[in-house]
Amino acid sequence: MVEKHALARSIVARYLTMHRYQRRASHRLHKTYGVGGRGISVLQLLVDQGPHTVGQIARHLAVRSAAVSPMLDGMEVDGWVTRCRSREDARRVLVSVTEKGRVLAAKAPRTMVGRWRQRLPELPEEELVAIDAALERLMALADVDGEETR
Repeated sequence: MVEKHALARSIVARYLTMHRYQRRASHRLHKTYGVGGRGISVLQLLVDQGPHTVGQIARHLAVRSAAVSPMLDGMEVDGWVTRCRSREDARRVLVSVTEKGRVLAAKAPRTMVGRWRQRLPELPEEELVAIDAALERLMALADVDGEETR
């Protein structure tokens, strides 16, 4: 049986490895394409599922709407997305991908989180429950409140 301290070190090392990978990959994306991992994720979401509101995009990224608006401002200036009022409800603003954004979304690789979004639903339910419980426990051990970090 593996010693508890060795297991704990392994868990922390795996988390840090994923965190570094995601950060470095986002920097590479920004350097290569002019938009980071979150921006790529938004473009791929819009290509895959069509126009979304700022709130829907914020939920997709697991952040507050206030964090999404400045990112979308830059993406709009760069020509990746457009915003327009909904025809059904003029109070709603819809974000759509432009042709330039569509081309970028097709060229750019899926981020680590994007790959999780694609592959996690393919896992058996029991495995998903176990992963979710493990992540919830790690958050509790680190005193991380999911709502507080959005």
